[in-house]
Amino acid sequence: KAAWGETVHSSFRIDGVHIPLVLAAGKEEGPLLAVHCAQHATEYSGSAMIGPLLRGLDLAAVRGTLAIVPLCNIPFIVRTRLADAYPAQAASLKPAEGTPRTNINRCWPGVDGGTWNEQLTYTLSHGLFAEADAVLDYHSCRTCDPNFTAYVASSGPSREIALAFGVGAIDEAPDEGHFPGQLHRRVPIELGTPAILIEMSPTSRKVQWHRVQEAKRGALNVMKHLGMLDGKPVLPPLQVVFHRGSEQISLTAGQLGFACFHQPEVNAVKAGDLIAEVRSLEDFSVLESHVAPCDGGLASCGVAESHLILPGEELATLQPGAEIIYNK
Repeated sequence: KAAWGETVHSSFRIDGVHIPLVLAAGKEEGPLLAVHCAQHATEYSGSAMIGPLLRGLDLAAVRGTLAIVPLCNIPFIVRTRLADAYPAQAASLKPAEGTPRTNINRCWPGVDGGTWNEQLTYTLSHGLFAEADAVLDYHSCRTCDPNFTAYVASSGPSREIALAFGVGAIDEAPDEGHFPGQLHRRVPIELGTPAILIEMSPTSRKVQWHRVQEAKRGALNVMKHLGMLDGKPVLPPLQVVFHRGSEQISLTAGQLGFACFHQPEVNAVKAGDLIAEVRSLEDFSVLESHVAPCDGGLASCGVAESHLILPGEELATLQPGAEIIYNK
């Protein structure tokens, strides 16, 4: 526990493995916001912003408590990085029976006495998230994806938090979907606690300073939304809510060339708007021009691996039924 105005650095233990836990208590009682990072061992967008967030936070101006799990997946994070240089330390951070090679974000809300991943998710679900007023679950997305938040469709409070976080793209996920056991789906449905997923590029253990600032600003926005801080969330002028499972139109290259884009990565476009070009590798002339076939929300605009585009590869995705929100 943390006294009012105090930050406490501690941990909890699952099968001999210590998972870091930080509590930062404000000046008076208020909401409990759980910030959860690094379920996946190469995704550090949230973890990297925790230090700057705590250093810059005036607890005298905070109502309520931040409960932060900065490095959830400790066993996988350290396994390859420390195995050669610090074998004893790496061994001490592994569960006694070894960590199952399964995705933690398919195991929520966990199983009491189950596998290590199930014990971890059960402990967090019932020992922290059930008591929280909201959960922020930080991940890292592909470089071709925009930063986005996601919420489960049946949870209105989760939608409000996903919008308040303040990025341009929001993904509305159905209650049941292709990836069962995701935190932002199961926790709101089974525990009743609003939760959102936050995807911020890039991944593969890399973190960029401006992304750290965006991740921090989002956390502060949610604290304002919950009444933990004074002020209103800082929102972009345009936000687009995409409905997973609804009709999508993919714009794909027909020829080998270099891809050039003419729209922001998240945008509301009108029929006929130029979205992308494929240019010649010989003289850089335009081989193909791709325009929006209808009005809609631009869900992605970029190439996953390289701007050198191959025939049949996707240039952009457009959703005709996307919800467009203009903020004042």
